[in-house]
Amino acid sequence: MNKTRNVSPAISVLLSGYNGARWLDEAINSVLSQTLGDFEFIIVDDGSTDNSPEIIKRYAAQDARIVVIAKNNTGLADSLNVGIQRARCEWIARLDADDICEPARLEKQLAKARVNPGLVFIGSGLLEIDENGNALKTYRYPDRHALLTRNLYTARKFPAHSSAFYRTDVVRTIGGYRPRIKRAEDWDLWLRLSEVGQFAAIDEPLVRLRKHSDQISHDESGRRQIIDARVAIACYWLRYHGFHDPIAADDGVFQSFYAWVENRLEQEGTFEFYDYIARVKTSVAEMNKSPSALLVATRHIIGEPGFLLRFLRVRLIGDMTLRRLALEWMRVTDKCAVSKLNTDIHHARNEKALVIGIDGGNIRGGGTVTHLVETLRVADPGKHGIERVVLWGGEKLLAAIDDKSWLVKRCPAALDRGFVKRTLWQLFSLSKEAKAEECDILFVPGGAYAGSFRPVVVMSQNLLPFDLKEMRRYRLSRNLLRLWLLRLIQSRALKRAEGTIFLTKFARETVLRTTASHRGETSIIAHGLGTRFRMAPKPQRPIIEYTSDKPYRLLYVSTIDEYKHQWHVVEAVAALRQQGYPLALDLVGSAYAPSLLRLKAMISRLDPNNDWVCYHGAVPYAELHQRYAQADLGIFASSCENMPIILLETMGMGLPISCSHRGAMPEVLGDAGVYFDPENPEDIAQAVRTLIDSAELRSEKAAASFKAAQVFSWEKCATETFGFLAAVAGRFRRA
Repeated sequence: MNKTRNVSPAISVLLSGYNGARWLDEAINSVLSQTLGDFEFIIVDDGSTDNSPEIIKRYAAQDARIVVIAKNNTGLADSLNVGIQRARCEWIARLDADDICEPARLEKQLAKARVNPGLVFIGSGLLEIDENGNALKTYRYPDRHALLTRNLYTARKFPAHSSAFYRTDVVRTIGGYRPRIKRAEDWDLWLRLSEVGQFAAIDEPLVRLRKHSDQISHDESGRRQIIDARVAIACYWLRYHGFHDPIAADDGVFQSFYAWVENRLEQEGTFEFYDYIARVKTSVAEMNKSPSALLVATRHIIGEPGFLLRFLRVRLIGDMTLRRLALEWMRVTDKCAVSKLNTDIHHARNEKALVIGIDGGNIRGGGTVTHLVETLRVADPGKHGIERVVLWGGEKLLAAIDDKSWLVKRCPAALDRGFVKRTLWQLFSLSKEAKAEECDILFVPGGAYAGSFRPVVVMSQNLLPFDLKEMRRYRLSRNLLRLWLLRLIQSRALKRAEGTIFLTKFARETVLRTTASHRGETSIIAHGLGTRFRMAPKPQRPIIEYTSDKPYRLLYVSTIDEYKHQWHVVEAVAALRQQGYPLALDLVGSAYAPSLLRLKAMISRLDPNNDWVCYHGAVPYAELHQRYAQADLGIFASSCENMPIILLETMGMGLPISCSHRGAMPEVLGDAGVYFDPENPEDIAQAVRTLIDSAELRSEKAAASFKAAQVFSWEKCATETFGFLAAVAGRFRRA
């Protein structure tokens, strides 16, 4: 077992212990048994008075990879800093003396570090065990930097200290562990480390974390642990706002800040809340031992509704009060600095720049995502007096949006979860976060907002909830219930909003008939059209030049849904084929399941061999322009549209268009198409036939629709949108 020391190992394993002899053998053996043997093992004995020094010396005599540092007892943070300064490897892997590494831990964390050079911290899942090594519970953590850091600054679950794998030079640069935060020195280090590099985690449990009666959380220091962690988080927010860090200040400032935080936590019932959590956990743990314990647990859970609501809020979105505490400290300690750094005062002067907040929490796909991505891509907020835009959204949405110097992206954990959690976050947390970001106005592109922040501008993008005739197509279904709920929520939001953006005149008239008491300003700002969807019209050929082998291709791009009427289009094209026209129909789009069944039944009846109808399903948006380029004529048969983006794209691609005469379609297409009743297959067939029969008419309409599409641009949309937001915010500020 006398392993030799490698000259340049990749990892320094760092273990520090004080009187941990009981489990020290297991901890050391778990490191020495790693599948990756290229490491040095630094063991710091922090002045132990049990037989820990003898155990450590015994292992060091057997394995040259072990480096022993014996010192007087000065605490964990100081001991770890000694080990960090002694480490000679690129990465440090932490382990506590009572925990256990899984055999492949070092190998897997190093492999992840090698393929992600920007990482400075890699955690892992863990298996919680009891004093005897029996498994209790498995914990897993997100792998995304945004979600991990969100958990840090909202005091939620984060990879255990014993799973930490961090870059040595970076930790040295930021000063290592700070002994002042004795019960949360790791949390403070992770917060500072998150400011200079990327975090990740391996989902698999790579450490076993021992739960026993000697730990901090089980003695009187549990209260200190709560305070220390929140002091560290509050200091993170102070640094974020450019304020001095009390932990790095002199003793007087630090002690004053620490006492102030403790007092504020007491006032807000934080310690009572965690006592409540402890009682509930104890009651639940006793439920298996006694039938009456179920009644006790139930009484504890529902007997204090205030704590229950707070518990649900903390579980869903974390502790959102600490940023507010940081801002309070800024106000009470340094009025002069606050006047420079806190935009509460900055905004009190009308001539100062604006901060715009954007709620992207419930934006998941479709035209709303396209609108936000394209608008922010070309926007120039500065020319409207806007210095900063803060966007809240899920990880996928934020990744799709270009980084800008003026754009701040926020990814609360709740926004990558289900609809209920996203809605609760918007209801209970968004207003507080917008105030903390010093926003002058909140823009809600999704159209639904029930929070308390003011002023608000909403965008009406979904017309379906405001058209009762179209809603009835869903009969008694989950979709109908969802539409009624959207109607109620969006109507309320529109009535209360200080401003509303509509996409077309038709949409504004339709919606305002439902929300007659709308109080705010309105503006009509159409969506734009990307450069990918701009192609000059192709020369039009007579229909006689097409054959069954090389047919004239009709394209209908849209979600398969009740109000899209794809089955009527199939029926119309079948009738034209019976008349001898060599046509093929391509259908592209995702599907509402009941509507897809209806469409497939129609295709099976009229084209059982799939000779001329092809349903392609959803096509990636990045490839959609290629589908238009392959088509000869565009069809759009929807009966309910706010702003028909698909129609606009078809226009921009220079196709002749046969279009529904319902909704906003005539407003967008004008005289550049041939219209039909989308629920009348014969009328659809007649409109298509009119275009097919005349190559000259097709050329004329294609040129006209292409020209009409040129007035729609994302630059224009962005300019008008931010101009409207700035105007509403300015008027609200002066009111």
